Amino acid sequence: MENLAPPLRCLIQVRSSIENGESTLMGVRKYLQAPADDFTPVVARWLFEYEQGLKATEMELTRQRKVLLEVLRAGLSGQAIHSRLVQLEDDFVEACRDQMASELDTLPMKMLIPLLLFQFPAYLLLLFGPLMSQFLRSLES
Repeated sequence: MENLAPPLRCLIQVRSSIENGESTLMGVRKYLQAPADDFTPVVARWLFEYEQGLKATEMELTRQRKVLLEVLRAGLSGQAIHSRLVQLEDDFVEACRDQMASELDTLPMKMLIPLLLFQFPAYLLLLFGPLMSQFLRSLES
């Protein structure tokens, strides 16, 4: 699960905890105990503020992360969120697929960089090397 998008990893952890009969809070805590990613500090801060009864501070988050935190807040408040988590998981998976497709679309252009930097100059040396040696021999005579 290390390679999953961090919000998707959090969502899957909470959903599986709910399916195992545990609370939403237990799922969030399990996510926080797992190996950290870039979303873990955000969730830890958000959970701390929730448990202390503080108003959630404004954080620069993507729309998907904000929606996930809102759903988790509803789950911590005692609302049933399993169906929303399943729907949200489908949306996250679709967004991940779109991101992978866009990365794959740019891959051919990125692969041209080594070609232009390393292989093309070597090809030019092979092409013009004999011509240059013949030209230098003709200048010597």
